[in-house]
Amino acid sequence: MRFGAGQVAGALGMTHQALGHLTRKLIARKPPGYHYRYGCGEVLWLACYRHARAAGLEPAPAELFIGSPGMHLMLEELLTLAAPDPAQAVKRLRNISISFGARYRFTESGHETEMHGEPLLFEVSRLPEKLMEPRPTAGVAEMTVFLAPLAQPLNVLTRLIEENRNAT
Repeated sequence: MRFGAGQVAGALGMTHQALGHLTRKLIARKPPGYHYRYGCGEVLWLACYRHARAAGLEPAPAELFIGSPGMHLMLEELLTLAAPDPAQAVKRLRNISISFGARYRFTESGHETEMHGEPLLFEVSRLPEKLMEPRPTAGVAEMTVFLAPLAQPLNVLTRLIEENRNAT
């Protein structure tokens, strides 16, 4: 199932132009000036990125972790494992409390500050307690964990799927 840019922009609450800027930044394979059709995994990924930014995650970690190809692949795999049909996948995922986010830290290296971390996607009931513990190592000021429920990004995808089914 694919969606046009106008549909995706409307569902994400942004302009067509803003969606173009966002996708050029996050989707490296998107050709410029091409009428790109977004897949379900891409819509969920962009919705997660927008939700993380709206929830207060700073631009650098949002782009580096939530907007990463790794997070995109994890969300695609999650949808595929849930069900072959996107509507059924979203329905099944609503019954599980899933969170997405990032765990990262800033390290000082001479006069430069580097950010290290990883994107996160997991079932909330399996949240390891160790995840929240800071891991003191040389040069690490603090470990930051950003988590958000996947429910709101799933709402965006559900709306698009329903609109697409009603239009046909």
